[in-house]
Amino acid sequence: MNLALFILILSFLGLIIGIFLGKVTEEEIRPGKKYFNYLQILILVAIIISLLFLANFNLIFLLLLILGFLFENFIKYDKLYLYFGLYGLIGYLTSENYLVLAAVLIFIYGLTYGTLLYENKKLINKFVLMNLFLFFITFLFLFTKPFLFDKMNLFIGFILGGFMGVLKRKLYK
Repeated sequence: MNLALFILILSFLGLIIGIFLGKVTEEEIRPGKKYFNYLQILILVAIIISLLFLANFNLIFLLLLILGFLFENFIKYDKLYLYFGLYGLIGYLTSENYLVLAAVLIFIYGLTYGTLLYENKKLINKFVLMNLFLFFITFLFLFTKPFLFDKMNLFIGFILGGFMGVLKRKLYK
């Protein structure tokens, strides 16, 4: 259990390392921005596909998928790391292999996100603190582990809808 939580904490460090990479390679950010965005889209698609394999489609699942999509599109603050935290918890509850997959995808996305975030130097501290809060607030669900395990399909629906909303925003930006 402790190793699994440590893996999830390390996955958040992708954001911080990405900001450091942005600082070190400041002149390469602008020419590589297009490729960072492509990589983010590719990672989001991989996350969505991995969640689809876990999903058990029913009416409540579809309603929560729509709710997650609407939540992402109509509340204008960036909630991506809330979804990443929930995605990591799903990985924690399913298997070690899925946990490692989730952690790697979160880490790599954080690298690209942090590197692109470095362009807005004034907002870095605000974004890192808010994303840190959103990512780790989901760990409170560990106190309700039996409930979370029983209702995991509902969480998957909400997370999947949220990631689909993020993907839509990335594609039509």
